[in-house]
Amino acid sequence: MGKKIHSWKEEESTKSPSVLIVIALVIVLISVLFKIDASIVDRKNVQIMITVPAKHSVQIVKETIKLHRLNAQCIYRLSTRQNFAQLYKYYNMKLLFINAQSFQTAFGIHDVIEKINIDILCLNETFETASTPVTYKDWKVYSTPRKGQARGGSAILIKPNLNFVCKRKSEYELDTIEMVCLEIQDRSNKIFNLWVPHVPPEKAVLMKSLCDAVKLSKLKNLILLGDFNAKSLEWNNVKDNSHGLILEECMTENYLICVNDGQYTRRNSQSVIDLAIISENIYNEVKDCITLTNESVKSDPTAVYLDVKSEEKFEDNQTTEEIWNLKKIDWNKWKNTTKQFFSSFEYVNREKTDDLYRRFEIEFEKCMEDTIPKIAKRKLISHRHPVWWNEEVKDFKRKLNQAQRRFKSRSTPENFQILKNAESEFQEITEKAQEEWGNI
Repeated sequence: MGKKIHSWKEEESTKSPSVLIVIALVIVLISVLFKIDASIVDRKNVQIMITVPAKHSVQIVKETIKLHRLNAQCIYRLSTRQNFAQLYKYYNMKLLFINAQSFQTAFGIHDVIEKINIDILCLNETFETASTPVTYKDWKVYSTPRKGQARGGSAILIKPNLNFVCKRKSEYELDTIEMVCLEIQDRSNKIFNLWVPHVPPEKAVLMKSLCDAVKLSKLKNLILLGDFNAKSLEWNNVKDNSHGLILEECMTENYLICVNDGQYTRRNSQSVIDLAIISENIYNEVKDCITLTNESVKSDPTAVYLDVKSEEKFEDNQTTEEIWNLKKIDWNKWKNTTKQFFSSFEYVNREKTDDLYRRFEIEFEKCMEDTIPKIAKRKLISHRHPVWWNEEVKDFKRKLNQAQRRFKSRSTPENFQILKNAESEFQEITEKAQEEWGNI
């Protein structure tokens, strides 16, 4: 029996077996040409074939259905975006909001500005008057004082720098609300829309007016920082109020998210009413949102710090990386070339598998060089939604969000059944959309 096995190996050593070549071809094609990125979306795997150089680290995470309040610190570390640190250089836009209750006497706030190196200071209740205007060093000030009174008022102060260009957008400001609206453009020409409103308590009609203005503006990259006097379970208040319910509906309709960290924004009460609200599309740009409870500022409201990542394209003078263009392969030439290269390829007796693989890979790459053209590396586009996402899925996602909020607010059997139905319907519609997209 031992002699027969030895004899068989001696016969096969003179030429490579066809089965071995086929297996090796598959292995090399997979390892050289492709990187497979499995994105888990709503409990169903969707395989996307993309070309990613080995040096680009891709984090694979499970996307979660978002509520109105999400923790910015966690999602930043689990971002689904690819890491292009070597292609882009990043800088942060640091914003600080506080209901100052008189900026002139808000002792301690200047220390916080210097300590955190704030770029943009947002204020409510500045108590600005003609004789006591809001000023801070050489910063540019945009303000709206309260008419006829020495109280109230809103303002935005911009630190002089070369990273941002600001323009006031008075057309979005309401006469009934003390607010300031700016358009901020960074070095990469990305535009952020910053609104700083102050909505008084017990005036739900003003909250409704603000929400209507947000809806009519149809702005992207929107950042809202202000004292909304809006309480909701969504951002960790112990109960809702009318302002909070109106704001919740507005956020659902306009795809907004509250990124507060859940800490109370008032020192003398368990309230979270000084809010940082942003558009969903810039959610992954928020690095931190922190309520500065440990800072000693002489005011009852606590400062809210928001750190937003901005980016600037990095010009790299190195040669562009190329990839194999399989669509342009000449299969007849491939057949003749591989036959020529592998006709003399021998399987040496007792050769280690790694050595055999390396020899085979070298020959295989020679065949590729002779028969497959190369093209410049394509840019990887980061999509906010999966490729199969459509308007129908979007509508059912909105219904699911509403059902989740309703059940979280009032955990009744009826609301639980509504939530179960919404989850089932959303699952069905996503599977349908995936199937339809796969059949295209």
